[in-house]
Amino acid sequence: MNHENRGIAIVVNQKTFDKLPERHGTVKDGNDIQAVLKNLQFDVETLNNRTKKKLFEGLDEIAKKVQTNHDCLAVVVMTHGDPGVLYAKDETYKIDELWNKFTGDSCKALHGKPKLFFIQSIFHTKPHTIQCDKVDAQDTSRAKRSTYTIPTMANLLVMHSIYDGDKPRHDASKGSWFIQSLCAALNSHGHSKELLRILTVVSRNVDKNFRQYVPKSKLNNALKMMPCIASTLTKALYFRPKPILNEPLDGKNIISLDSNEVNNSQGLSSANRTPHKFPRKLSPPPYSMQGMQRKAYIFLNQTFDKCLNDKFPNSVIKDADELKSALVYLGFSVDGPFKDLKLWELQEKMILIASENHENTGCILLAIITYGENNLLFAQNEKYPVTELWDRFSSSKCPTLSGKPKVFLIQACTNGISNCSVNPPMDVLVMYSPYNEIADRHDHQAHVTPTVFIQTLCDEFYEKGQKEDLNSILEGVRLYISNNNNQHIEQDPVDWENRAANNPMPILVSMLTKKLYFRIEK
Repeated sequence: MNHENRGIAIVVNQKTFDKLPERHGTVKDGNDIQAVLKNLQFDVETLNNRTKKKLFEGLDEIAKKVQTNHDCLAVVVMTHGDPGVLYAKDETYKIDELWNKFTGDSCKALHGKPKLFFIQSIFHTKPHTIQCDKVDAQDTSRAKRSTYTIPTMANLLVMHSIYDGDKPRHDASKGSWFIQSLCAALNSHGHSKELLRILTVVSRNVDKNFRQYVPKSKLNNALKMMPCIASTLTKALYFRPKPILNEPLDGKNIISLDSNEVNNSQGLSSANRTPHKFPRKLSPPPYSMQGMQRKAYIFLNQTFDKCLNDKFPNSVIKDADELKSALVYLGFSVDGPFKDLKLWELQEKMILIASENHENTGCILLAIITYGENNLLFAQNEKYPVTELWDRFSSSKCPTLSGKPKVFLIQACTNGISNCSVNPPMDVLVMYSPYNEIADRHDHQAHVTPTVFIQTLCDEFYEKGQKEDLNSILEGVRLYISNNNNQHIEQDPVDWENRAANNPMPILVSMLTKKLYFRIEK
């Protein structure tokens, strides 16, 4: 982030539609986010109320303006949406069409640079009904959540609000909860704090304070809007002030963070309250695991009935053993590895784990080492959706883990780039690492060494696991893998694109609302 210019920020604000209701309050949101982005020294471009054709023509024109002396790109989209799609004025478009305009050969000036997307999409369909008791009001099982796909390219961050498809309340004078929280956090800390730390606090603020208000409906009052953060950034990202600063905000049009006025979760469904403020202290208290046990389970599929004609290299056995040792070092009680389970055996084991009494469990971690493609993982005899892993640990299905961190580490050998659908429930972190090693399954070196992802993960656990929070540790893993790939640019520039395709970046998807530490109690 040391280039001459910060870069371009694009604000797409869709207020009116041909067949959908107008979005109230979005004018204030648009004005406020533009002011914040200018304060962070972006050159702001706006694309308001566009048809799909005009919208993408505008994106194409802006992509041509991106220069090699730009730090990064930021895109903010505010519109209606349905699962996997967003609405222009006249029709829908797929979410990944947004970043496809700024990746690869479409925008070479952004190679290796952060591309940031903040999406607020109000689902125009009827909100799902969720029981409003303490547990089920937080239930985010697969049927109640939307799914969209994050590609495995490096240096992409997507934060998507209204994750579970609920309609947030818009107040024309106060804007929307997510955008106003984002503005407040960036306005107060954008020049000094790391971006993922800021966004984690935004998520916690939304989770803790904001509920949808529907008059005379206790059921719908329980519905929450929960942002999801998905990142393949390879380094910590700061918007440090550049030598020539833009004029600071006057503070009149952006809500500030007031440490003396903290809203709690009681009574937030009142018609007269719009809780936009949260503490000035950036880091909320971490997840508490004091006096509680940590449980980990490792699943290893090395041989398959029909999925593959051959087996994985023996390195995956080394992976499971290395990971188990690292987790024990972090204070986990580890079960497994459970080897070569058929799908029904895997499902039975998952149900058994979820049905346990986890009252005295502070954190649960599941590691899955197998073969995968797109959104599917392989058991010994058949495939299953990756979402099936965490859907069994929603608040309604596993109430004793409600509000506690649940971590899923997935290594899936593929035949190339494999996209992964991201839709975990609240308090879940997923790291999904696709890699291509099928071509090397007879390499004798592969038989005695762990794969890069697991080896790097274990090294980071030993070095930083009892000191730093989990997000920081996993960012270090991605940074190492990115640098390892970058070393081959000078060695073989012609083969760089092929190497990037065969070694896609791990995806980090977080719905955690606090920091997670694995410190050992003395």
